[in-house]
Amino acid sequence: MKGFFNYLIKTLSVFCITAFSFCTGQTQENMKPVGILAGDEKKMYEILKECIAEKAINKSALHYFSECVIHDTSDKMTIGAYYYDENYYHENYYSPSSATYYASITFKKTQPEPDLPRGRGSVKTPSYGKPQEATAPPQFYLVVKDANDKRLYSSSYVLQKKSNQPFFTGNYYSESNFSKNVYNGNKVDKDLYPQNFDHAVFVNTFFIIASQKGKYGIQSSKKETMIPFEYESLQVFDNNFLAQKDSKFFLINSKNEKISQEMEKFPSLFEYSTTVNNIPQTKNIFLVKINGKQTFLDRNFNVLKPLVYDKIEYFNTKQLMLLATIDKKQVLVDYYSFKELTPRYDKITNLDNERLLIESNGKKGLADFTGKIILECLYDNIEIPLGSDYYTKPIKLLIEKDKKLALYANGQFLTKFEYDKISFRTNFLIVKKDNRYGTLDMNGNVLIACKYDSTQSNNTGTRLEFIKNGKAFEINENGEILKN
Repeated sequence: MKGFFNYLIKTLSVFCITAFSFCTGQTQENMKPVGILAGDEKKMYEILKECIAEKAINKSALHYFSECVIHDTSDKMTIGAYYYDENYYHENYYSPSSATYYASITFKKTQPEPDLPRGRGSVKTPSYGKPQEATAPPQFYLVVKDANDKRLYSSSYVLQKKSNQPFFTGNYYSESNFSKNVYNGNKVDKDLYPQNFDHAVFVNTFFIIASQKGKYGIQSSKKETMIPFEYESLQVFDNNFLAQKDSKFFLINSKNEKISQEMEKFPSLFEYSTTVNNIPQTKNIFLVKINGKQTFLDRNFNVLKPLVYDKIEYFNTKQLMLLATIDKKQVLVDYYSFKELTPRYDKITNLDNERLLIESNGKKGLADFTGKIILECLYDNIEIPLGSDYYTKPIKLLIEKDKKLALYANGQFLTKFEYDKISFRTNFLIVKKDNRYGTLDMNGNVLIACKYDSTQSNNTGTRLEFIKNGKAFEINENGEILKN
C-alpha cells in the first residue's frame, strides 16, 4: 500500500481579477473566526492568503479580516476572505472608491485516483519483468492557475507548490477555482475600527473616513483621530484630502492643515469622470469656481487660467473650446490660449458641430467655430427641422424672418421668405403658402404649386393626397402628382 498512494494531487486554481462588484447582502454568508480554523480549512485559508499576497497590488497595504467565509457542501469546499489592499480607483476618478476586496477559493471534492509518477522517484512498471522499486519519496503538487491569461494552449500560474506529503487529509480534491473581486463599497473591519460611525465614505488598512453626527472626519487604525469630525464632506485626493466646510472646498493634509485656496465649486467624482471620458485632454484638469469666477486647476491645485469669467462650460470636445459667460454675455474661448474667438453674444449654441447659432438683441444668426460670421443676427429663428438631419445631406436649415420661412443650405438661401410652413418627407418637402399646399424638391425647386386646400393619407395609408375642391390627388414618392 505504501507505493499505491504515491499519486499526484493537481490543484488548479483560477485567479480572476475583475472590477466586478461583490455586493453586500447578495448571499447569506457563513462567517467563521480565522482563529478557530483547523485541518483542511486552515490549510485552504493559508493557500488563499498566499494567492492573495502573490497578486496583491501593494503587499504593505494588505490587512485580512479576522473572519472568513466558509461554504462546505457534498461536492465542494469554498473559503473566502475580506481584506484591504491598495486603493482602487474607478476609471478616471480622482479619488478612490474602495480599498476593500473579497477573494475566495473553491475546492472540488472527488474520489482518489492513484497516479503512479513516471521517472525518478517513482514506481515504474516496465513492459516486461518485475516492477522497479522507487529510490526517492513521492512528491505531491499544488498548481494555481491564473485565469486572466486567456491563451488557449498555455497558462501562467499564480502559485506552484510541491510536497512529499498530501496537501489535504480530510477529502480528495481534483481542482479549485480562485477569484478576487473589488468590493462594492467600503466594508469596515470592526477589529480595526471598533467605533460606531454613521456612514463610512472610505476605509483601508491605515484610516477610515466616516461621519459622526452628520460631520465627517478621519480615524486612524491606531484609534487616533487624524482629522476632526467637523467637515461637510471628505475625500482622498492623492496624499491629501479634499474637504468641504461652510460650503467651501479646499485641500487639507493629514495634519488638518489647509494647503490650498478655498473654492465655491469643485467637480464631483461623477462629473469629473464623465468629462474626462468624453474629453480625454481634461484629465487632471479641474473646472472650479474661486471668488465667484470659474477657472482651472491642475492636480497640484495651481491656478491655470485667469479669473475672468462668471461661468465656463466645455463646448467643442475636439478642439477643447469653452463657452464662457461674462456680464450676462456668452463668448467662445480657446482653452489653450484662453483667447476669445467670437464677439460676445446674448447666447451661443452649437448647432451641428460645424456652425454656431448666435443670438443678439432677440435676433439670431450663424457663425463658424473661428468666430467668422456666416449670417448676421437678423432672423427670428434658425433651426434644423425634424427630418432634415436624417434625410438630407448637407443639412437643410429653416430660417424665419417676419413670420415667413425660407430654406437654407450650403451657405445660400434655396427659397425666398414666402412659406408659412415647410415639412420634410423622404425625397421632397411639403410647403404651405397663403393657406394652400404644394411640394418642393430638396433643392427648393417647385414640384407642385401651392394651390391645394389640404393634405391627407389615402385609404390604405400608403400615400399622401392633396385635396382641392373636395377632390383627392395622390402624390408619389418624389412629391409629384400621381393621377388627377
